[in-house]
Amino acid sequence: MFSFQHPHFLWLLFLVLPLAALYRYAVLKKQRIATNMGDPALIQELTKSYLPSRYRAKFIVLVVALVLMVIALAHPRKAGGSVKVVRSGIDLVIALDVSNSMLAEDVTPTRLDRARQVMYRLVDKLENHRIAIVVFAGKAYLQMPLTADHSAAKMYINAASPALVTVQGTALAEALKRSSQAFNNKEKKYRAVILISDGEDHDEGAVTQAEEMFQSGIIVNTIGIGSTKGAVVKDLKTGGIKNDASGNPVVSILNEEVLQKIALAGNGNYHFFSETDAAVRAMEDAISKMEQRDIVDESNRVYQSLYMYPLCLALLLLLIEMMITDKRKIPTVSVKPAFTVLLLLFAFVSQAQSMKFVEEGNKLFEEGKYEEAVKQYDQAAKIKPGFIPLYNQGNALFKNKQPEEALSAYRAAIEKANTPAQKALAWYNSGVVLQQSDKLDECIAAYKEALKLAPDDAEARHNLQKALKEKRKQQQQQEQQKQQPQKNQQQQQQKQSPSKLTKKEAETKLRALQQQERNLQDKLRKQEPAPASLPEKDW
Repeated sequence: MFSFQHPHFLWLLFLVLPLAALYRYAVLKKQRIATNMGDPALIQELTKSYLPSRYRAKFIVLVVALVLMVIALAHPRKAGGSVKVVRSGIDLVIALDVSNSMLAEDVTPTRLDRARQVMYRLVDKLENHRIAIVVFAGKAYLQMPLTADHSAAKMYINAASPALVTVQGTALAEALKRSSQAFNNKEKKYRAVILISDGEDHDEGAVTQAEEMFQSGIIVNTIGIGSTKGAVVKDLKTGGIKNDASGNPVVSILNEEVLQKIALAGNGNYHFFSETDAAVRAMEDAISKMEQRDIVDESNRVYQSLYMYPLCLALLLLLIEMMITDKRKIPTVSVKPAFTVLLLLFAFVSQAQSMKFVEEGNKLFEEGKYEEAVKQYDQAAKIKPGFIPLYNQGNALFKNKQPEEALSAYRAAIEKANTPAQKALAWYNSGVVLQQSDKLDECIAAYKEALKLAPDDAEARHNLQKALKEKRKQQQQQEQQKQQPQKNQQQQQQKQSPSKLTKKEAETKLRALQQQERNLQDKLRKQEPAPASLPEKDW
């Protein structure tokens, strides 16, 4: 199927109208000048070498070249390969709890790690369905909209952590509401939600929200992950155990009751997590029992670019237009302009060849053949070392687990970038590679460069904040490591320093301390205990 990638450029074809008017004006002006000169015989003798037909031909060739250049600018393309993939499935939103309580280790290694593993398997098993991802803690956010691109879904799952949500807690009602907003509201069926959480709900209304979703045609399933015995919650700031306002360790317990009520209200199934495969089978069975519909996936459509053909023809016509003369004498070619056009023609042919390798590399990239894609992008860069082949090469190298080579490609792409937006993309991807390589200083610098060029880039700002937090955490750990030897030395000195008190003095001092303790206990028993305030839950 033939189409234009940038059809709005076709409006430039209306430039033909003012050009035609200008040509008509020039012809009429020549006729008026000839008439005003007087003697027709004299005029005919003076203009006998002039050929109006060739003047008209030059104009027509110029207009056709302009039309072809506008068509090339609109980027004509032809759909190739598998244009449409029709699958029988539903729209599914997976809502993942990323609150601090999900870092509890009653399910090894942590609840969150196991939840991510379940999601990975679900994405593989439910390949015929469109999937969206919602992450939530004290707030809920749509991390990935509905898509059939399951490889992208895995990238988002891998990035899910408590750092994604600044407000901690567990807001199940808001998570369900955000999930319902991810669907197309025009449809009243073929929609489901899988909520994965420990159920430690700190707000109200989750069951009511599930009922409303079922009334609108959305089935709500839940997976409870954790244990009824519970486990202590880690404090991400200190790395130790989190304490509540009273100073007691926070223990997170799986709340099966609320998750069962949500599934019941949403006409779905509740599953207690015991092992990954069992949880995946339970959700797969629940989804398979739902009514399915045909889902047309066009996200992987591959196009063959055709812009080089009208562009090359336009340049050829411009060369011909230079060769045409409106005189009767033998046509001559202006060497310098013709040579320039030939150079431009060669440049665009090279560009076309380069883009052909880029398109082949893109196909291989989509198929997950990253090493072969790198070779295609390398061929494109050798022919025409522009931003696109170098940038795509960096992406393929990163996917192929070659971070250093990917960074080199991104640096080369930055040098070849033509716009600030292109530079921002390359800086952002450099930051991602550096962040995953634990090179935080360079990573922070890369994200800052990206934000200088694209201040509205929310992802770059978010990743920069994560990198800065990780940097502060490392600095705190380094300070603690520096202070620990000093503390150990002081404790060792205290242990080694001999007591200077005699036995009698020590007994006297001990009796005095015991008397102070008894007095303090008597004083506390006489006082009424003050009511304790409820701690603020942020786990």
